[in-house]
Amino acid sequence: MHPIRTSKAYIRSTPFVFMYQAGSGLVLAATTSALKELAMGALYLKGRVAVTTGDFTFLFTTWQGWLILLLAVLSLYLFIALESCGNVAYAKHWVLGERTTVREVLKEGFTSTKRLLSPFGLVMVLYVALLAPLLGIGSSLSVTNGLHMPYFITSVIESVPLYHALYLLACVLFAVFGFAGTFFFQGIVYDGLPAWESYKQSVRLMKDNLSNYLANMVLFFVILLLLGILIGLVIPALLTIAYGLAVPSAGQRVFSLLYALLIGLALSSIIAVFSFYLTLKHTQLYRRYTAGEEDVLGVPGKSGLVPFVVCSVVVALLFIPISHLMDAHFEELFPKRSDVAVIAHRAGGSEAPENTVAALDVAANAGAWGAEIDIQRTADGHYVVNHDDDFKRVAGDSRTPSQMTLEEVKQLTVCNPDGTPSTVPVATYEEMLEGSRDRLVLFVELKGKTADRQMADDAVRIARDMGMLDQCVFISLKYDLIDYLAKNYDDVQTGFLEFASFGDGTELSGDYLAMEEELATSITVDDFHEKEKKILVWTVNSKRSQKYFLDSECDAIITDNITQAAEVRTELEGRDDITRALERVARSLF
Repeated sequence: MHPIRTSKAYIRSTPFVFMYQAGSGLVLAATTSALKELAMGALYLKGRVAVTTGDFTFLFTTWQGWLILLLAVLSLYLFIALESCGNVAYAKHWVLGERTTVREVLKEGFTSTKRLLSPFGLVMVLYVALLAPLLGIGSSLSVTNGLHMPYFITSVIESVPLYHALYLLACVLFAVFGFAGTFFFQGIVYDGLPAWESYKQSVRLMKDNLSNYLANMVLFFVILLLLGILIGLVIPALLTIAYGLAVPSAGQRVFSLLYALLIGLALSSIIAVFSFYLTLKHTQLYRRYTAGEEDVLGVPGKSGLVPFVVCSVVVALLFIPISHLMDAHFEELFPKRSDVAVIAHRAGGSEAPENTVAALDVAANAGAWGAEIDIQRTADGHYVVNHDDDFKRVAGDSRTPSQMTLEEVKQLTVCNPDGTPSTVPVATYEEMLEGSRDRLVLFVELKGKTADRQMADDAVRIARDMGMLDQCVFISLKYDLIDYLAKNYDDVQTGFLEFASFGDGTELSGDYLAMEEELATSITVDDFHEKEKKILVWTVNSKRSQKYFLDSECDAIITDNITQAAEVRTELEGRDDITRALERVARSLF
């Protein structure tokens, strides 16, 4: 190994990487746009504007749904062709010391993908595109890297030791499966092997060269880290200092904004090429392990590095007037106060017996704006508040609400958040309405197997009779119920809970849309605000996530940690100007 020569070779490859990403990006944008229009056409034929997790069975029960699934798989193959196979195709030329073009690499990427048109090939596509990001293991495609296991599923898994153990075992097994297939795409592209043969070869290569592979990867990441520090932190600092010496009157805030922008430019560039650098390293090792040949790593002719550096400098210089402009509109761009509301999950989150009147008291005292509760129907037609299908976790009774009368339910007490017994009884819907009156906006989730139109009608009627309708928002994971309420009750506020969707979500019924963290991008929030709909983000429990979304444009967060959210809000509002600006700029760039 020659670390200096290798690092230089990687840097020289960077201009082509950006050219390829631009070319492949255009192809992906044009092709996926056409596929999306076809899928949207299928939805419109069925009289729909979107398909969501609340009505996903449509995908498996209609020919339009099957067409959408087919188009989705085709899109995944397209991303595999351009991102996975395309990167390996260029890396192959670079390792062999051959000149190539963006067009040739695109062609090789598409051609190689035909070897994935087999049962095992489909398994690998679904693994890379869906399973790996859902479980948080290995690398994935750009189009799906935001996927993750929904919180309401992981919370159930983590609460049951057996489920948690099985989940961890599955993660380990799939991680081993992915690690063993490290050289899978190299076999597909470099040697033209069928999918199953390529995977078997990868397993053999990893088994025979494990220690050498690990040593090479440690060295690779160390060099990349040092390079990242130099390009991402040191050079921006030097450029900012140089500008400060040249124009000392610009002001500290301008210098800070300029430094943040330069860091963002540098780190964004590093992140953009990291995937290719990793592919290049693996292709380099693949050639060594399969052919026993030393590295070439160098494409003859001009690398385009000088023009690339010149362009980078020009962009960096443009940040100087941008930083002055941002300084002039500072308060508008970086508001000091957070207007994002806090909603207590399960009435009081993790700070009181859940879904109880006592929890409402805790939420109100902690400064929450709203509280979310879960109602279910009893055997004799009353409505009680409970999150799970049964009372096993919270009250030690394995019966469901629909198997019990109200009198039987009222004999149960809800345990404390740490699992210890309490004397707090299971609450009725009416008790929760009264407990939140004039203190909290109550987000009433129509929950469980008894969530139907009767429940929707009863929930509205009871709230109306108690004079609480204007202080309630009715929400559900079942879109048909939200659509029913929105179309039949003009004076009712509604909200749909989702963790995945396809189509034009802004046209869905409901005043609110509650979505998982990864879906609540600034673009999505802006789109919904244009349609005068509000965005709730759930379930925002970590301090890092709370800091991010309380400083965002969303309307509210749903959290179990309401006291922590109040502390985070105070921390955000106490930041100085420079910290406020740096954090906002960094978030915008990434």
